Amino acid sequence: MMMSGGIVHQIWMGPNARPEALEAEVWRAAGGAWMLWDDVACRGMLGRGARLVFDRYLRAGLYHGAADVARYVILRELGGLYIDADATFEGMPPIGDEGEGPFLVFENEVVVPGLICNGVMYFPEAGHHFLEVLVAKIEHRLPFGDPWRLVGPQLVTETYRELMPQDVRVLPARTFLPVHHTGAAAPGTAAVYSRHGWTTTKKRVV
Repeated sequence: MMMSGGIVHQIWMGPNARPEALEAEVWRAAGGAWMLWDDVACRGMLGRGARLVFDRYLRAGLYHGAADVARYVILRELGGLYIDADATFEGMPPIGDEGEGPFLVFENEVVVPGLICNGVMYFPEAGHHFLEVLVAKIEHRLPFGDPWRLVGPQLVTETYRELMPQDVRVLPARTFLPVHHTGAAAPGTAAVYSRHGWTTTKKRVV
């Protein structure tokens, strides 16, 4: 199944070695095209406002915050599937040329009910209004602080609740995050497409 007009995007920045899960050929086969973005490539995609926030996080060594900012702009400009670089491939995700629409993914319906993660985001076409709003919020507020709250999952969740976009589904956590960073299994029996490594989160909470 090829993703029509799309790319599988992953981001990796900073001094640490790339995670073993970063399997270019596997994700390229899933999406038809694959691109790994570093800080230079990401920065080149950003407008002035987003770039200011991106640079602040980068200078502070908060690479996950910089990556949060970049992923929204990349998807807005190019479309495709964004998935965190420490995700391991388990099965063909629900993307393709059968008219599959945009989707997001819950983080864990038991541990954090209602919270939408930003480690997996699929927008088959560029220019989606949801992404436009996310980027505009970042550019207009020029936030700096806790990335999780200001440019990460909390921002995505709040924006989704504000807009309630009818064409954007939120998939069960089990599909891409079957095990939460707390060790709690995601509920349900949905197919598992990948497993998240929680690399940054685990470093932050230990």
